[in-house]
Amino acid sequence: MEYFRIKTEDATLVKTLKNKLESTSNLNKSLKIAKSNGVFQIHTTLTEIDELEPIVSQYESKVIYDTYLAETGLNTPTTLVSIVEQYCSSHTIPLTQDLIQLIPKKWSVYPPMILFGSNTFDSQIWQSLLLSIDSNDFFLYILSSSLFASNHSKLTHIAINKPIIESDVMRRPFNIRPIFGDFGPLPTNYDSPVDTDFSNAFWCTVVQNGIYQTWAPYYTMFSRGNIKEKARILDTYTDIKNNVVVDLYCGIGYFSLSYLKRGAKQLFCWDLNPWSIEGFRRAINGKYLYKIFRREDNFDYQIYKEATEDGTQVFIFQESNEHCLERLTTFPKNSLPIAHINLGLLPSSQNSWRITQKLKDDHSSQYISTFVHIHENVHVAEFDTFKSLVSDRFPTASIGHLETVKTFAPDVWHIVLDIKL
Repeated sequence: MEYFRIKTEDATLVKTLKNKLESTSNLNKSLKIAKSNGVFQIHTTLTEIDELEPIVSQYESKVIYDTYLAETGLNTPTTLVSIVEQYCSSHTIPLTQDLIQLIPKKWSVYPPMILFGSNTFDSQIWQSLLLSIDSNDFFLYILSSSLFASNHSKLTHIAINKPIIESDVMRRPFNIRPIFGDFGPLPTNYDSPVDTDFSNAFWCTVVQNGIYQTWAPYYTMFSRGNIKEKARILDTYTDIKNNVVVDLYCGIGYFSLSYLKRGAKQLFCWDLNPWSIEGFRRAINGKYLYKIFRREDNFDYQIYKEATEDGTQVFIFQESNEHCLERLTTFPKNSLPIAHINLGLLPSSQNSWRITQKLKDDHSSQYISTFVHIHENVHVAEFDTFKSLVSDRFPTASIGHLETVKTFAPDVWHIVLDIKL
């Protein structure tokens, strides 16, 4: 039987990973944690990549993983390097050390797609080789190998991930590079898609914390590293149940779906990207009643009341959250029990801070505290400075917990600062 093994050169991570695996009964205690050539090896009892990712996603820049035989603890020929070597050997294809060094050591699985990092199979030397061979046969061989064929969902597509352009407010993956499989038509209709655009697009899915999420890789991004924050929402805040949540940057429902699962009575969501809204819609369709409002659609207190009487829980606004307060002008003052406001935009959500304070002052019930979750990319040396900035901008707030979600660069963290208004 083949199981996953985690490898890291960071000695400070070993105990953390060991404890995580032990807490979920996924540590293979029959094999000691070993160190070879400066790399620690931690053997798990996990056989599915979807089970492994929640454990390692926070540390993705510091760990890699492969498989081993449970009986021996030795490598099986199921590392991606060995698979590529086998293929090239059987097809008499020269495989240089430069090519081997650029074979991906880690990846993300988003059924039915595998997403590799950049400067791997998209590198110049790999592209030159792939042009000289039957690349479709090569990638089919990879997909049919035991490393990927054992995944509980059939994997049929491969792409190369590229960084999101931070200046793009819709957070669209303009640079994703498909290398195998039919990804649908090339993107031409980002801003005003119709139903046929949605139906012709290629969609991926993933389940995290028991929550189904879906998105179109050509048009929207997905970050698996947010799973830690999603779990914190589910595990920490009992006050979500039967109260209102506002998500000013909902995307495909990254955090909104966790609030719904935790029992939010109603959810008000904003996002500019119609493709993200469609992904969110697909995730909640058949589970929660929802209404989508575009910029030209009317919305007022009467429409809200009639919708809630019909059982609508989710109000999605496909527009800038700059219109949030305008949408609520007809609501009686302080009529919504807003328990949480989520500000999940990176690298910064500061443009929505004024709106957040006005939501609390003018629309949230005075008989309930409102937790605000402020997402930001912050250097570790500036954590206290950021807390001071938030305190200045929200003078009545109680500054609470600061959660480190994942690293983006050396000492730069995606953090979430909780405050209570």
